[in-house]
Amino acid sequence: MAKLRRIPTSMTSGAALVAALEQLGLREVERCPDPSPLISWRGQPLPELAEIIVRRRSIGATADDLGFVRGAEGRYEAIVSEILLSRFDKRWFAELEKRYAALAGPAAAPPEPRAAKAPERPAERATEFAPPKAPERSRAPAQSPPPAPSPLPRPSPRAETSAPPPLPRRGSIEVDSVEMPALAREDGNAADLAKIETDLVAILGAAKRAGGGYGCLRSLVLVALICVAATGARSVAILVLGLVGYGVFTVRDLARRHERMVQAATAEFRLRFGSRAKARELALQRLRREIGKLDGDKRAVVEQLLRRLS
Repeated sequence: MAKLRRIPTSMTSGAALVAALEQLGLREVERCPDPSPLISWRGQPLPELAEIIVRRRSIGATADDLGFVRGAEGRYEAIVSEILLSRFDKRWFAELEKRYAALAGPAAAPPEPRAAKAPERPAERATEFAPPKAPERSRAPAQSPPPAPSPLPRPSPRAETSAPPPLPRRGSIEVDSVEMPALAREDGNAADLAKIETDLVAILGAAKRAGGGYGCLRSLVLVALICVAATGARSVAILVLGLVGYGVFTVRDLARRHERMVQAATAEFRLRFGSRAKARELALQRLRREIGKLDGDKRAVVEQLLRRLS
């Protein structure tokens, strides 16, 4: 089951929040009339309910839904799974609130709470406990006002720093907004994490060795033989049949190669993480986070590996 974090925000307008999410590239945003459950990357409902939901299809194939629910003070709280904290971090939420503020304007800011007015005492009781008045003193002659202070010298443009002003405290994201390196340090020490990284590199290396090379030289030789045979017989049919047969052979060869790579990666993963349940879960989280950065055979192998081990 995915672990969920609640991140408070200063946003109060649902329409402006939906528009800000769409500006950040999250297109499948649903605004539910009644709170609805979030869906995990496995297609199973999560225990949290949300009023505004970003479906995982617009986030990634192995991502959970992102939700927003209105809190007790009228401000929305984000519900983020731990595997998405590397993408939806403090910088992302700061950009979301910036776009929200531009869309909503000052009218959407939550009202400031008014301080309770202290009850007034009756005039009689106020005079009863009032301290005795001091005797009046003779008024001193009016003094002339002190001279106005001389204006301070204006700093030169070089002395001014270009650092942006600090953000106001209200609306800053400080609770449960941790990035993935901090989360990893909570789940294990540096030595364990380094060992997991080494194991994952070894798993991908085993898959690459099992796949072998693409066989470009063999493919060129086969195509050359087909062309020579067709030219010698002066037959277009031989050329067409030869190329079709070569295509079928290549597709089957690639499918077998991919299956060998997946089997090797699965066997190596089970060998290294078979008796280490906590390290196994951390390794799977790592693969889900990094799958979007892979391409080609590596991405296909990791996708099949996650399906077999889930």
